[in-house]
Amino acid sequence: MKSEILIMVIVLISLCAQPFPGQITTTQQNLSRTIPANIQDAVNSCREQCFLLKNLTDTSNGPCILNEISNFQGWVCDMVHEPRQEIDNLPTNQCPNYRDGFATNFIELDTNCNYLRSQ
Repeated sequence: MKSEILIMVIVLISLCAQPFPGQITTTQQNLSRTIPANIQDAVNSCREQCFLLKNLTDTSNGPCILNEISNFQGWVCDMVHEPRQEIDNLPTNQCPNYRDGFATNFIELDTNCNYLRSQ
């Protein structure tokens, strides 16, 4: 009887810890970040390109990953350090479309291709 109650409590706790429908949560360094459902595809594209880029070149400077995200006009994907470093603020490491005002939204991933934030 006690084991059945314990199992029920564990199931209830795990259900309460789930994100809202349509949102995906990523956890890094004990910080929980929820990816808005409307840009999940854009984040997926960013992460795929991020992993490719990391395999091809040195990404320690936190480069622009995608200067334009396919099917998301006005969005760019940028890599930054967590915590943010001064190198992340250098114009040469930022996406030109965002820096020059052609894009008004961005997705930031950390140097391990984890979602950090979007705006």
